[in-house]
Amino acid sequence: MSMVNRQYRDIYQRNYSPKKTFEKAIFEYLDDPVGLRNTMRHAGVVITGSFALRCICNKNWEISNMNIFVPNTRSLAMQTFLIREEEYELVNT
Repeated sequence: MSMVNRQYRDIYQRNYSPKKTFEKAIFEYLDDPVGLRNTMRHAGVVITGSFALRCICNKNWEISNMNIFVPNTRSLAMQTFLIREEEYELVNT
């Protein structure tokens, strides 16, 4: 039985895990997912919204967005990554 569980676990981790879904889906928004993960880890960033649900539920919605929450004290690191590495623009609203 443990052999069967291990096989299913391996299949899940290769194809359906939130990490794999994230790695596939992130290219809609960014070119450097490794840079994003490193910046997120350093800055304490949390991604929420339909993008996060897509990764967790392994579903795809027509309308999707990525909400990024960054602590004020570390926002410069995330802002710098998005502007310099991903060529995003800062828009004041």
